[in-house]
Amino acid sequence: MTDDTDLHQETIDQPEVQRHSRIGWAFLIICGILLPTITLVVETLTHMCRDTFFDPIPNPGHWLLIAMVPISNALLVFTPPSLIQQRLKWFGWLNTISLCIALYYTLLFLPLVPLSAMAILFFGMGLLPLSPLLALIATWLIRKGLKRSLGDKADQLPNFWRGIALASVTLLAINVPAIVTRIGVEMAIGESPSLRQSGITLLRAVGSNREMLKLCYADQGRSNGLFDLTLLEADLDQQERIREVFYRVTGTAYFEHKLPIKQSIRDWASNFDEQQGGQMVGGKILGVKLSRSQIDGTIDQRAATAYLEWTMNFKNDTHQLQEGRGQIVLPPGAVVSRVNLWINGEAKEAAFGGRGQVRQAYEKIVRQQRDPLLVTSAGPDRVQFQLFPIPTDGQEMTIRIGMSVPLQVMNQQSAQLQLPALLDRNFELPTQLRHAISLQSDSALMHSTVFQQRASSNTAYHIEGALPDEQLGRRASLVTIAQQQGTSPAWQLDTLAKPAAVVIQRMTQTPAWRPKRVALVIDGSAAMKTSARQLDQAMRNLPADLEWQVVVAGDQVPKLQPLKPVDGHTLATILKQVDFSGGQDNLPALIAAWDWVAQSERGAVVWLHGTQSITLTQPDNFQHQMRQGHGDIRLYSLQMVAGSNRLLTALDGIATLHPIPRLDTPQADLNRLLQSWLPGTQAYTLNRERVMADVVDQSALSTPSEHLVRLWASDEIHRLSQSRQAGAYQTAATTAQRYQLVTAVSSAVVLETRQQYDEAGLEPVSPGTVPTVPEPETWVLIIVVISVLTWQARRLRKDPY
Repeated sequence: MTDDTDLHQETIDQPEVQRHSRIGWAFLIICGILLPTITLVVETLTHMCRDTFFDPIPNPGHWLLIAMVPISNALLVFTPPSLIQQRLKWFGWLNTISLCIALYYTLLFLPLVPLSAMAILFFGMGLLPLSPLLALIATWLIRKGLKRSLGDKADQLPNFWRGIALASVTLLAINVPAIVTRIGVEMAIGESPSLRQSGITLLRAVGSNREMLKLCYADQGRSNGLFDLTLLEADLDQQERIREVFYRVTGTAYFEHKLPIKQSIRDWASNFDEQQGGQMVGGKILGVKLSRSQIDGTIDQRAATAYLEWTMNFKNDTHQLQEGRGQIVLPPGAVVSRVNLWINGEAKEAAFGGRGQVRQAYEKIVRQQRDPLLVTSAGPDRVQFQLFPIPTDGQEMTIRIGMSVPLQVMNQQSAQLQLPALLDRNFELPTQLRHAISLQSDSALMHSTVFQQRASSNTAYHIEGALPDEQLGRRASLVTIAQQQGTSPAWQLDTLAKPAAVVIQRMTQTPAWRPKRVALVIDGSAAMKTSARQLDQAMRNLPADLEWQVVVAGDQVPKLQPLKPVDGHTLATILKQVDFSGGQDNLPALIAAWDWVAQSERGAVVWLHGTQSITLTQPDNFQHQMRQGHGDIRLYSLQMVAGSNRLLTALDGIATLHPIPRLDTPQADLNRLLQSWLPGTQAYTLNRERVMADVVDQSALSTPSEHLVRLWASDEIHRLSQSRQAGAYQTAATTAQRYQLVTAVSSAVVLETRQQYDEAGLEPVSPGTVPTVPEPETWVLIIVVISVLTWQARRLRKDPY
């Protein structure tokens, strides 16, 4: 009897929420627990709402709040009544906050209710958008049942409006980064310059880079909810301007970052490459890597030339066809003279042609998912390569880029060769990757400890080594060659000239070019912060008898600050005061510096800069100004941070642009330039000219060189491209095609079939006309043969009968 009485009493005291009818019980379980749980899981995996309407789960905080609703309902339904009585306030707050969250998402999804009702009839999926409304009803019923069961104690439950306030504050706090970021972006793309700068400043201070990155993508920049539903919706068509804002704020391009939101399981493009087939290197593609790298070369000290071939293997571990893209910084003055792509195990030669014609052919084949390789100029002493498609699932693709290189003559006793290096790339470099180096020379080589001398005959030198990527193009990869021939001219017969001609190269010693005015343009981007402040020592060696100017490319309008007399301490102080931040547009500072320098008959702008992967201002007027400038005005460029620079690429081919030779650290390279401006400094230069073969006594010249004609042609193409004469540009492009060179006016492409070449109007070069790197034994034999032929030519000239 006692047991029956206790059981009856427990039934009376049991909360009302646990004594519903079977239908009510099923409604609470299905709509209050299961349906919101299923909706949360489906949206997390498929992002159906995000991809179609708006993003209801923009960050982990929203996910936790949504999950709180079914968890709270499950606890109140299944927790023993005695425990609820003991923790009444805790469970009450849990229910109140969950009720407010359900109300928030009900209002958010309210515009979709009519569509959802139709979707239930036709597709059965309409229950998902109705989930917040149904969960709100279920949560409210649970609250009502809880209040009825408590009777007089119902007033102990947290006040509903307090719950609304707490939930609203929580939601607002979670959305603050998105709200502030969207407001800042709206300001940054405004019409007023002051408003734009205020927006940039706000975003740098408190903006969310992740939210900005979402706005850079049309399918991910949708509203996060009621708090920012009306913000920026009208400006999403200005996506390019938003992407510029992202660069101005962060100093990096949007495509250099991973997608801000993981792709859904139904998206095929989980590793989508937005820049495929385009002209920018773009961001890294996970799963595509450089698996092998080999640089082979021969050095001819008598002609002060070298030929290098860089062979690279690319591996694609993804399940999608991918494009590999990268930029190579060439040795100073080098020109690409051979391009190969391995197709079906055979090295295919490239066709050379005008930039537009070649790119059009490449892009057409990319759309057809076939095998092209494109190499184009990307600025002074740099080229960009693109290859597609790299086969899927671990297969490899092999390319080779050959370059004719003039040595950097230091004096009559020595010259230097700097190896090429990767400047920018969209593929990965494994940590264990080493660039294998093999160089052959007809003269003794001085090199760093990373190279080892290989045993060879007395007539040839051979060194080998393996460098990590961070050492390639640095001091470790610099090779010094002992000069033995002094100023003896070198020559090469130009077999393409009609009538026959000879290219002659002479080394001359003249007083170094010296400006009267110098303007230092310092890139104020964030990436330059460390590099620029390492230049103090170079700045202390400035020639004090020149007029100086310092212009900082920053957020403000460039200001001219004449420094005369100049001293290193003053410049060091200015560098310390520069607020390196975000990504800066260097063009206004370059224009201001150029205008000041151009007031002198001989001046120089020294541009110390980092990367600029986004074009912020079109440089058309500055290009025209540089080409039409009066007097002897030069722009010296020194890039101190690895990566692409779109502004520098746009200035490619302009005669007044002089890249500072990259032989050592940026500080040492800059110091070498500044030291050359000291009074009395002498410069050694290599001058190449082409003359008729019948007017030169070839026996009086030194041993012929294989690459002098190509280097002369590169100089001639550069000269023609600057000429204002009618047809000069076309003549430059034709010359580049004839001599098979990649220049500012020409490119190279490897296609898969003869039909593709015919459709593009291109002709692949004959294998017998391209330079090669011979094996060491062949190299020795070539030296012997050339020596015999030279001796015989001189003998015949002295005694032709």
